[in-house]
Parts: sequence; C-alpha cells; structure tokens
Amino acid sequence: MSNKSASAPELYVRSEETQTEPRKHRNTNINMPAEDSAMLYDPSLNTHYLPYAESRHDRNSSRMSRLFTDRPSRLAFLSYVYVLLGIQVVLSTGQWLLSTYRWRPQLNGPERNFNMLLLFLTWVNLTLAFLGFRRLQLIYPLNWIIFLCMFESLTLLIMFLCVRELDLTWYIILIGLAVLLIYTPLGLWRPPCLTTNLWILIFLSITVFLTSTLALLTGLAMHLYLPLTFCVTLFGPWTMYNTFRLHVISRDRYSRFGYLEQAAKMYIAFGCTVGGLVVVTRIASGSIESESCRAVAFCHKRSVSITYGPGN
Repeated sequence: MSNKSASAPELYVRSEETQTEPRKHRNTNINMPAEDSAMLYDPSLNTHYLPYAESRHDRNSSRMSRLFTDRPSRLAFLSYVYVLLGIQVVLSTGQWLLSTYRWRPQLNGPERNFNMLLLFLTWVNLTLAFLGFRRLQLIYPLNWIIFLCMFESLTLLIMFLCVRELDLTWYIILIGLAVLLIYTPLGLWRPPCLTTNLWILIFLSITVFLTSTLALLTGLAMHLYLPLTFCVTLFGPWTMYNTFRLHVISRDRYSRFGYLEQAAKMYIAFGCTVGGLVVVTRIASGSIESESCRAVAFCHKRSVSITYGPGN
C-alpha cells in the first residue's frame, strides 16, 4: 500500500511532463542546416511566405510587368485592331483630301522625287524593323513611336506621289474604302473543306470572270476597267487574307501590344490600295485609254467587221 502511495506522485509527475512536452518542443529552437532552412523558407516554394518575402519594389515591378505583358481577351484584341485601323483610315483620308483640294503644294519634279525617296526608305526600314523584330513591339513607348512613324511615312509617301498631278481625288479614296469595307467581312468566313489560300484563289477567279463579263457587256471604259481589275485580283484578296490571318491568330499571340502589328498590316494594305489605284488610273488614262473615252464611263462598242483584201 505504501508502494502504491509512493508511486502515485511519480505517475502524476510523468503525466504532467507528457502534457507539457509538446509545448516545450514547440518553443525550442531546432538547429537546422542553412540549406534546409533556405529551402523551407524559399518564397518560390512556399507561397505562404511570399507576401512577406517580397519587398515593395518587387511588388511594384511585378505589377508593371503584368500591366504590359498580360494578354487581352479575344474580343478586346480585335476591338483594338479595328479601332486603330479606323483611326488611321480617318486621319490619312483627311490628309489626302486636304493636300488635293486645299493645300496644293507647288513642287517641281526633283523635289517631289527626293521627298518620295526619303519617305519610301523611311517607311521600308521602319516596317521591316517593326514586323521583323518582335521585341520592338513589346517595348513601351518605343513601339507606339515606331507605329506612328510607319503610319505617317506611308501616308506622306502616297501624298507626295500625287502632289503634282493632284489625282488623289475623292473617288479614288472612296474606291479604296469600298475595297476595305467589302473584303474585310468576306475574310470572316471560308468553307470548312478548303484552306485559306485555296478559297481566296477560287473567290478571285469567280470575281474576275464576273467583272470581265459585265465590263464587256456594258462597254466599260478602260480607265475604269483596269483599276477595277487590280482591285479584284490584288488589293481585295490582300485585304481578305489579312482578315483571315487576324481572326485565326492563336491565343498565345494575344500579347499586350500584338494588336499594333495587325493594325499596321491592315493599314498598309489600305494605303497600298489607294496608292496603287492612283498609279493604275494614271497609266490607264494616259497610255491605254483612247481620247474619245477618257471623259466617259461607258464607251460605245464598235462592231467587229470582217474585211477582205483586194484579191479576195
């Protein structure tokens, strides 16, 4: 009985030690190697310590990097492209109309050619650099500066192309706008069984056949038929192809400033359409069209008569 009474306090002391043992262990400092402690508190491995491990400078820099590298949604990306394209078209159209009907600069041939050469070289270098080196498209604000310089150099190039003849008239610009507005929606759809290039080739063949047939039946003048042929065979399919490429672009290309590249490509097609129509119309009116048909839209069809020589 005495043994039991003597061992009772000992059991009580042991039970009290077992209850306080986790608390003591929790308060003791465990000596760990430096490598293990670094791995345990590495912010990249343990996300619980990430907000406390980052400094304020790191958080601000990460926010800025996300601001310029986040990918917009598909709808936002397409909206950016078409809004930028519309702004470029409106600004360029205003400059061309003002130069033809209001400004009318007086330049001789060598001055016009020198300005055109400088603008052409500037536009080519900027375009190749911007479209060829993708890093330039992501550096803010250098990408916007190059984008605006590309737009203005191409606009001024087309302006100086027609600054002496003043043949960049409103109906040429209207035809360019019609090509853009007609062929852009046509690029939104293609037959599922055909590739993009094959569908564009088939559509081109159909439109060339229809326009040629209508031109022959109505007696369309050559100074109108030749620009129409170039629109159907070159400028329209080019716009159609750009729209195809824009809408089938992959999700990983939706970078923060990827819409600048697509808007620049679509405006280049529009600017080349207007400038090409001016050159083609000038060649057709001055070299191909007869003098009796230059001022009319439809020439009278001459009957084809078979003549025989004196011996027949």
